[in-house]
Amino acid sequence: MCGRVPPETAAEFVALLRQEVGVVIGVDIDDVDATAESRVLVDGRPEAVDLPTWRTVALPLLTVRARQLYGELPTERP
Repeated sequence: MCGRVPPETAAEFVALLRQEVGVVIGVDIDDVDATAESRVLVDGRPEAVDLPTWRTVALPLLTVRARQLYGELPTERP
């Protein structure tokens, strides 16, 4: 993703992020029946990606952060 022109909106960024995560892990992140293969290396060992964590924690957090960076949400805390 680093070599690409940055998307113009947070929605485009999130769509690209979801697509690229799917490429890395080898499954569609939105497919609830999918199981990730052990394609990601951790300390040289293949490890499966925990899809529920990516769906419920990681991608929602990255989505909020993208929306903040694109100015769609405030970044300051109350």
